[in-house]
Amino acid sequence: MPENRDKPTKSDDARFDNKLKKKSTRRSFLKNAVVAGLAVAGGAGIAKKATEAVLKEDNRKLYLKDELGVERTWKGKKLTLMSKNEKKEMVSALLDSFASNGK
Repeated sequence: MPENRDKPTKSDDARFDNKLKKKSTRRSFLKNAVVAGLAVAGGAGIAKKATEAVLKEDNRKLYLKDELGVERTWKGKKLTLMSKNEKKEMVSALLDSFASNGK
């Protein structure tokens, strides 16, 4: 087997010849492929983390802003029960608006 390593590698087709005249082995090819794969995966992971950090919404801040808006809207208002006539008027207005949007 050791004598096989000393043999020059020459392909039958000139297109496949090593342009740098460097001895290439399967081990070095696999090593380069693994390193390239790890570099691509690492770069993709870093890019994903960076975009998540930049585009992440602060949900707690949005929730507090929404809560304060609702509180301002309802501040000073009282809950009063509707009469039956008010309910009928509201339902008929809703049904009329639904019927007019359907046409």
